[in-house]
Amino acid sequence: MKLQIDLKRRVWDSIDGVDVIQCPAVDEAGSPILVFLDQPMGDLLGFESVIATSTDSIETLEGVEARIWNAVSVDGCGLQLRIHRVAIHKDADASRLQASLQEQSPPVLWDQGPTTITPP
Repeated sequence: MKLQIDLKRRVWDSIDGVDVIQCPAVDEAGSPILVFLDQPMGDLLGFESVIATSTDSIETLEGVEARIWNAVSVDGCGLQLRIHRVAIHKDADASRLQASLQEQSPPVLWDQGPTTITPP
């Protein structure tokens, strides 16, 4: 699975007691998604938008599991992202996302309107 993640619109958040960075994203079908990165903010400096591809690798840091995603910026720079959780709109079809990421906790649903996320 691939996501286009808008890193310039990142905000700090806390989920399940873990400090995370929340970023808007879109999947390959153009559906809006929120990703929650468990990563130092310094790792993201200089990146505005990346295309991230999920891997089978899952790391645990301080008791919290996060999937490793390989990302590439528009400039061709690569980085690894630790995505703690993804969220899709409650009215969106989650079947494709759930199937591709079934080893982790299922995606959460959020009930804000889809206009709250503008695809990058």
